[in-house]
Amino acid sequence: GLRDLLSGMIAGFVCKIFEYPMDTIKVLQQTQPDITSSWDAVVKVQKHRGLMSLYQGLASPLVGSMLECSVLFVTFGYIKKMLRAEDDSLSSTVPAWKVWS
Repeated sequence: GLRDLLSGMIAGFVCKIFEYPMDTIKVLQQTQPDITSSWDAVVKVQKHRGLMSLYQGLASPLVGSMLECSVLFVTFGYIKKMLRAEDDSLSSTVPAWKVWS
């Protein structure tokens, strides 16, 4: 329901906020031969453009991540409800053959 939707949106937001700068650093390392390490990339970005430039272009991936995670959370909640497994038995360590038998 709404709880799953909001939880998924928050999860997508938090994940992308932490992941995006690291991905930007990775791309800089792959495309610029003068960058020798991740730390070197951070130092050069700070010197030339500022650290906030690591978040440049974040808007579209952020919306996509929030949408993806919210769909996953809502779908999981709906399937749990369909299987009448509201007691969280799907998230325990019970083997699948016992859950569906």
